[in-house]
This record gives sequence, structure tokens and C-alpha cells, in this order.
Amino acid sequence: MEENNIFEFATKELSQDAFICWLVNSIKNGDKKVGEKGKSFLNYIFTKKGITVHKYETIEVLKQYKKIDILIIVNNKYFLIIEDKKFTGIHDEQIENYKNKIKKDKRYKEQIKDAKIITVYYKPYEELEEIYADVHIKRQDMLEKILIDDENIDNNIYIDYKKYLEEIENTVKKIREIPIKDWNKKKELLYKFAFDYNKKFSNKENNKKCRIQSMQGSNYVDWYLIENLKEKYNKMFKKMYLSLNINYELRELRVRGEVNETDKKLMYDEKIRNEVSKELYEEFSKIFNDKNCEITARKKGKNINLLTINLDENIKYDKLEYVMKEAEGLLDKYQK
Repeated sequence: MEENNIFEFATKELSQDAFICWLVNSIKNGDKKVGEKGKSFLNYIFTKKGITVHKYETIEVLKQYKKIDILIIVNNKYFLIIEDKKFTGIHDEQIENYKNKIKKDKRYKEQIKDAKIITVYYKPYEELEEIYADVHIKRQDMLEKILIDDENIDNNIYIDYKKYLEEIENTVKKIREIPIKDWNKKKELLYKFAFDYNKKFSNKENNKKCRIQSMQGSNYVDWYLIENLKEKYNKMFKKMYLSLNINYELRELRVRGEVNETDKKLMYDEKIRNEVSKELYEEFSKIFNDKNCEITARKKGKNINLLTINLDENIKYDKLEYVMKEAEGLLDKYQK
């Protein structure tokens, strides 16, 4: 029987914010056993920066202060800016901007003079981007270095959150056995696959890396973006790229084009789009079977679908990796 864990349903970042705030706040208020794990969390951060805090005299925990996910002030001396993510990544210079906000904050004008600001990034799924924070806490750090030696803790919130992390860890270890039809309800599999793929194939080329976004019940893995298109194609498209669309009903590999609608020389042209789609169909159907390929004419904003390949719902990790590499080889033909 599956366990009924609230964190399987409370998947928003605010739920994770609440757990971290609660964990740290327990040092001074609440369950003392949980408070010891709150200390472990802070100790891990301080140790990473070569700092030893012998006693936690004062702790102030602020949530969404100045739009910072979590701000923790320890002993009026250390300001910990914690950026916490789940299914999204960090925005450009987001952490550095928060750091500057605290430096200029009139509320802490006197304290900040002699204080140390430490930026922290935490995400329980594999991270696909480079992180510029002082301390990066990963799922494995939480399970192996922070939330440990806790057999005597019987608090349900604590137990459920740790089990939630353990379930993610156990699931990603079995990724090669799980068909893609089940990946939509276990997003950690998408992040694990994209992380592995980037590490294996795209580590040095930023534009070729997998990136994930979720919209309207679908999870999209976009990758292999090419800009240096042959003249025939750059009349309309600024870029072409590959995209996986995985939801409860569909498993699709798409070839997409980005139209630069602000450039009059690169306006949307239905005739060119049809020509490119037919050309793509001829090339891709040789490998992916013409029964699975369809020319699609959906157009939304700057990004349009040129070709859709319907993937078998039972495809697994290794086959999907092979399919993606084959698609990359075909798309290469469209760049100079």
C-alpha cells in the first residue's frame, strides 16, 4: 500500500520553504529533537564557509522578506539568504540581487555593518544550470549529511519530508527501468534524465543543453538549439531546436522553429513553414517511421511546431537517449 505523504501533493516551492523555516525555527521553538536537525542544517552551511558557530543565541526566520524565499539571521551576525527551488531554476543574478537588497536594507542598517551575508541554494531535484551561490545544498546532502541520526524523532512533518526525499532518491536510481509514460507524474525522472544527458553529451555547449519547463500540465525538455541556419531557413527562422513534450496523454518529440517577429526580414511565412515541415518529414520519417511522424501547423507566439514524432509510451531511458541523438544528427543538416 502506498504511503499517504503530504509532500507528494504539496509540491509548490512555498511548501518546501515552510519546511525549512519550521526546521530552523524549531531550534528555539518547538520539538527539541527536530531543533537539533535545524542546527544540523545551519551547521552544514557554516561548515561549508569555514565558520564555526558554538551557540545559537538568537535566530530570526523570515519568509518572503524583500521577495527572498527565506532569510535567516543568526546571532545578529550572519544573514543567510536561502533560495529554494523545485521545478524551476534560478533567474539571472537573482541571488546577487537579493544580497544587494539586504546590504541596503534600512531595517538592518546597524547589524549589517559587521555581519556576514551567506547565499544558499537548495533544490531536491537535479540542477541543470550553474549555480552562483556560496553554498549549494543538494538532495543527497540533506539525506546523507543533514537529516541523519534521527531515529528518535517521531514528528510526522519531519518524517514525511525525509521520506519524500528518500522516495525521490529511490525513484531516480530506477530511472532506466521506468517507461516515459510514467515520467510526467514523477518529475524527478525528467530532471535526472536531462542532468545525465547534459553531462554525457552537452557539457561544453550551453545552447545544446537540456532545459525543462512546465506549462498547462505538460513538461517540456527543450534542447539542441541551433542558430547558424542555412540561408534557405534563416529567411524565416532565427533558431531551430528539438523539444520533448511529456504529459499524461502524449509523448512527443518535436522539431520547433523560433520566428523573430520583431525583425521584418524574418516574418512568419506559411509557405516557407510548409516547405520546411515537408522537408523535415522526409528526413525524419526515414528513421522514425512515417506512421509516427506528422506535420504539425500549431503556431503560438514566436515558437512554432514544424514536425511531431509520436513516441511509444513504453520507451525507456536508453532508447530515448538514442532517439534524441538521432534527431540531433538530422537537425544538424539545417545549419551552415
